[in-house]
Amino acid sequence: MTAMNELESVKKSLEQIAKSNAEAAVWRAESDAWRAKSDAWRALADKRHAEAEVAHKRFQKELAKLTQTVHKTNKEMGGMSNTQGRTTEEFFLQALDKDRRLGELEFGYIRPNVRAYDHGQEIEFDILMMNGEVIAVIEVKHTLRREDVERMREWTLPSFRRFLPEY
Repeated sequence: MTAMNELESVKKSLEQIAKSNAEAAVWRAESDAWRAKSDAWRALADKRHAEAEVAHKRFQKELAKLTQTVHKTNKEMGGMSNTQGRTTEEFFLQALDKDRRLGELEFGYIRPNVRAYDHGQEIEFDILMMNGEVIAVIEVKHTLRREDVERMREWTLPSFRRFLPEY
């Protein structure tokens, strides 16, 4: 009976080995399936990444074009603003030169674009009108803002005598 027991034991061992091999084959198949899915996802991710890179480069080129356009437009708008400012100054200069009056005051002399310098600083007065007693300092603005009035009151007018002491 020992031979029979040994044969039975070998048979059980072979059955366990066969069962283990079958389980290992299932696990291997599942692992291969997961690996295939992982590879597919990796390939999809690589494809999406490549597409994103192409889109990013295209976006960068478009952004560069847009930036150039904005700079060009800003430059043109600045030029238009300067032209409007000069046109407005010229309009008021012509009107004041024609009548030479501000309210009740009459002026015999009108001088446009007076520039003065003091210790490296420069100031420009758009229009000066003078008679024997009064000097009118006129700042022309196409669009007047509160800051313009405050600057005129706090800096431009107090600086007048320092920059133009002859007046």
